[in-house]
Amino acid sequence: MNRTPIGVRKTRLSSPMRAQPSTADSRQLESHWRQLLEALVQARTVLLLAHVSPDADALGSTLAVADVLDRRGLEIAVSFGSEPFVVPDGLRWLPGQQYLRAPSEVGTPPDVALAIDCSSLDRLGTLAPVAQAAGTFAAIDHHASYDGFAPVSVVDASEPAAGVLTAGLIDRLGGDWSSSAATCIYAAISSDTGSFRFPSTNAETLALGARLIDLGADPGRIAGNLFADKSLAVLRLTGVALVNAEHSPAALGGRGALIAIIDRELRERFGVSYDAAESIVSELATTSDVEVAAVVKQDDAGLWKVSTRSRGGFDVGRMCTALGGGGHVAAAGYTSRVDLDSTLRGLHQALGVVEAPRS
Repeated sequence: MNRTPIGVRKTRLSSPMRAQPSTADSRQLESHWRQLLEALVQARTVLLLAHVSPDADALGSTLAVADVLDRRGLEIAVSFGSEPFVVPDGLRWLPGQQYLRAPSEVGTPPDVALAIDCSSLDRLGTLAPVAQAAGTFAAIDHHASYDGFAPVSVVDASEPAAGVLTAGLIDRLGGDWSSSAATCIYAAISSDTGSFRFPSTNAETLALGARLIDLGADPGRIAGNLFADKSLAVLRLTGVALVNAEHSPAALGGRGALIAIIDRELRERFGVSYDAAESIVSELATTSDVEVAAVVKQDDAGLWKVSTRSRGGFDVGRMCTALGGGGHVAAAGYTSRVDLDSTLRGLHQALGVVEAPRS
């Protein structure tokens, strides 16, 4: 059943350069903030949910809230519905890992289930039924593609990261910040803004980053863990992917696109996990010769997943949403349900690639 997202706001009140939301939209968003806060204040058990194959925005945000609620005396669990349940290698340094529970360890439905950085119910994976059975089912998200799956929806698609909204939640709960929570939120925002480089970054984002540093986040350490902690195997795989990448200068009306293919056999040859290969698209996107970089990766189950990055002049979020996924202007992705040739054909068409050099 199609539902209009409740509590969704797609503009920010404080920016004069952006269209202002209607009074009704603002009131609706505030109403859902109140409902979420009331539910958390009354709760004894809370399940915090990141999306399957979590990134730093999803996992960092959930772990930060877990830290705050735990110190308020609540019974907390953090999980994501991936099978097998494995925290990505690049995120195991985040504080708060003690709150993590595998889906099989999540027992009866909690008083509150809060999904963070999830645009649709399927992003909860195997934990969707537990979330739906909670006393209060809520979501905090920043995707324009958010489909209103949670009865209580705190959503602002103008924010660069779910971590920004999560920081707002912590403040509304009394602002009982720890250095661990600040670290997790800084990592969340830094990850989704490309270390504060993406076009979605604004003065408010930077001000929040500065405040988190004052609260104990170490920007150098966090940046090193997120962006400069790659194994030699990943670097070698990146080199091969770049050498074999398909460069289409005529794509996007002459702005250009770069597409790399990494199948399961290639990953296994270098001993690189699927999660570790996720960072490769960001490396390809550093070239100034193209507007969009894309990596078509095969996961361990054989599915093809497409990760894209834009320099800001082309909305890859809209493109990926049309192809069954989602994301933002500068970073997005989707899972293909067809074979490689058909996946590439669809991607070529979306990017305006006239010829596909791949034989």
